Amino acid sequence: WVMDSARDDPTDDRQQILAFDAAGAVVSVDVGHHEFAWRLPGVLAGAAMAGFLYLLARILFRRRSVGLLVALISLVDGMFFVQSRIGMNDAYVGLGIVAAYTLFAALWLGVWRHRGAFWIAMPLIGVFLGLGLASKWVALYALGGIALLILARSALGRFITIVSMIGLTAVLGYLAINVP
Repeated sequence: WVMDSARDDPTDDRQQILAFDAAGAVVSVDVGHHEFAWRLPGVLAGAAMAGFLYLLARILFRRRSVGLLVALISLVDGMFFVQSRIGMNDAYVGLGIVAAYTLFAALWLGVWRHRGAFWIAMPLIGVFLGLGLASKWVALYALGGIALLILARSALGRFITIVSMIGLTAVLGYLAINVP
């Protein structure tokens, strides 16, 4: 049984928890001070992102060689390598965006033709984008990109998109020109 050792004083000693076994023995477990614990989830997210990049390239180009090339380039890229091995959240937001776009591309291009594919993939896309959004707000742009793709599929959606772009351009242009 595990409980927080400093629940009443959250600023002191937040890196330890108390563990109780069935016999009642108490042990203080040190967590959070290990670099390995900070880096392992990022490495796993980076490896999963390379796999999703392979699938995304394979879906978009319909060639295994292009997918392998994209996965290989992503694995030997210096920035990708570093970002997935330091204790920051960039690898998680990247994984959420790439996984969401991979599922969306599979639906959009008809690669995933299961009868209930839409009802399975759309909640998963939402979960992946939500996890990316929980990591960093930059995932909101990915959500906007998917919304634009969905709107651009119909005539009414294209009209709404164009009117929205004109309205946003007018508002943002006014704000840029009219500086107090």
